[in-house]
Amino acid sequence: MSTVASHDLASAIYQGSVYRASLSGSLIKRESAGAGAATVWDAGTLLSQRVEPRQIFTANAQGNLVPFLWSDLDAMQRALLDRSSSTLPPDGLGERRVHYLHGARVDESGQPGGIFPRRDSIMGAVIHGLALRVGPPTGGVQTEAYRSFSQVHRDRRAVVYVGTAGGMLHAFDDASGKELFAYIPHAVVDSLPALTQGPRFGVVAVDGGMAAADVVANGEWRTVLVAGLGRSARGAAVLDITDPVQFGNPFKLLWEFTDRDDPDMGHMIGMPVIARFRTGSDRGVTQYAYFAMLASGVNNKRGSGSNALFLLSLDKKPSEAWKGGVNYFKFVTPAGEQSRANGMLELTSVAGADGAVEYAYAGDLQGNLWRFDFSAGLPWGKAKGETPDLLLVAQDALGQRQPIMQKPAIAFAPGGGMIVLFGTGRYLSRQDLDLASFSTQSFYAVLDRAGASTVQRDALVPRKLIKKNAGNSFALEGDGFVYGTSGSGKRGWYFDFPQSATTGERVLSASILSGADLVFHSMTPAPKQCDAPIATLYVLNTFSGLAADVRPSNASLSGGMSGSILLRSAGYHKTSTSDIPGRQSVKSRVQILTGDQPVLELELPGNVAPTFGRLSWRELVNWGDLQHSGSGQP
Repeated sequence: MSTVASHDLASAIYQGSVYRASLSGSLIKRESAGAGAATVWDAGTLLSQRVEPRQIFTANAQGNLVPFLWSDLDAMQRALLDRSSSTLPPDGLGERRVHYLHGARVDESGQPGGIFPRRDSIMGAVIHGLALRVGPPTGGVQTEAYRSFSQVHRDRRAVVYVGTAGGMLHAFDDASGKELFAYIPHAVVDSLPALTQGPRFGVVAVDGGMAAADVVANGEWRTVLVAGLGRSARGAAVLDITDPVQFGNPFKLLWEFTDRDDPDMGHMIGMPVIARFRTGSDRGVTQYAYFAMLASGVNNKRGSGSNALFLLSLDKKPSEAWKGGVNYFKFVTPAGEQSRANGMLELTSVAGADGAVEYAYAGDLQGNLWRFDFSAGLPWGKAKGETPDLLLVAQDALGQRQPIMQKPAIAFAPGGGMIVLFGTGRYLSRQDLDLASFSTQSFYAVLDRAGASTVQRDALVPRKLIKKNAGNSFALEGDGFVYGTSGSGKRGWYFDFPQSATTGERVLSASILSGADLVFHSMTPAPKQCDAPIATLYVLNTFSGLAADVRPSNASLSGGMSGSILLRSAGYHKTSTSDIPGRQSVKSRVQILTGDQPVLELELPGNVAPTFGRLSWRELVNWGDLQHSGSGQP
């Protein structure tokens, strides 16, 4: 299994790997996509060969960063590590466990007196998480303070961050692959003894989504990393990575937020958002603050079927306790049907002209699409108990609810408002691949305008995928329409994936908007359990839900692809024709990066004015080897 990650205008691909027998693994940097791409470095190999001591940190009960060394751990952490499980008495092996987790191999089985499992690599497996590359400050804020910050850190080395099943968040130098530091969240320390028992006793997968941004925190510009704890624990951690080479002194942990702070926090496996919000006014001057915005994830402790969106202040000091309405805010959705599993995994935000978030959108596993309104700034009324706005309930033609795992994509609509685009389906456990769990899944584009009511399926214009001939060619057909919330206007479009109730086709990974075009892929489980799932690439016009004028510039691909779609620019040219006076249509050439396969290069039209009508779409290529490794209910 491989996980692909990259960065803007990517020049490299990062692939995670797993040795199944030991659940150890690696992160590999390649020059570009494709089976023949040269390996730049292999972090697992480098780490296993390392001689000098590693810089591994955790946090103590007071929220302070401390080295992950037996002598620096507090009494409670030592007690947790001095037993093979929470149900067994102390065994006196705590210090040896810490050395083993640091990478010492003298206690591995096969060595004289070895008592802990042998590892293929001292790095944990990268099973579900994506790597994130963070370079120097972007220089995107036009203030004197930020310009000074950017100048000071203009030569900051690029670092790749990735979470593993070894309970750690690693930071690797992007040029050399050397580990700069690793962080073990305080919330997972009590689970670490399982790693010294072997893979059949479980993994400690710090595999939630990550985001990094330059923010003002406690009055200073910093670069921060927000990392979901994923399947290892319920919550998230925020690190100050302004200078990753000097992490720990003085750059450190800002905070952790877990279910101990709020029981509505679940396992966060989606992507966090770091954003600026309006917080008030001082003598007529708008005040702003930066927050980490998190979806509550899955399996929170409430058990009521409700979900929540959290805004966590990046100004909070480690010594401060979490206090609702002061340093964090919570927006709770109504309780869902308790007979159905629920959770909210992904969210997306929309900023106003001043860069402050005005709206956020998120779907949940019961098929609800929610809008959260932050346009008024603090005090946010909906954070005081009012419910978010229900935009749509995704249901098939029989009224069966369709779960939403995909991160919504947002486009500005013709005539005002926003179009929210998302696909349906879930994959959280092996049971989701069972034929008995399959149901019809769909893709939606929904118009949202101020004051608009909840959208019903019959207010959307259907599109239909029709298979042509005997090959893998399809037509996507449907009638033209005009967007609107009244009269003859329509609220968007949708299509059902053909025979998805039988094939299990669904949408999981985030879409990409490129000009007027929408790019996403679906996942279809393989007929045989041992085979890799199939990924199908879709390229549509965002506004019509019909054809995008897409031309591949190389041959079709087959084989493996994992994780989200990645695009990078391959140049563009302007056309001389114009649909709107004074504007030109721009054709963009982009490359789709696939990890193990050659790069697929497409020419996307990026038309300024979308064309509506009865058009066709054709399938470009199928890929396999989607996320098929790992197991367990999160």
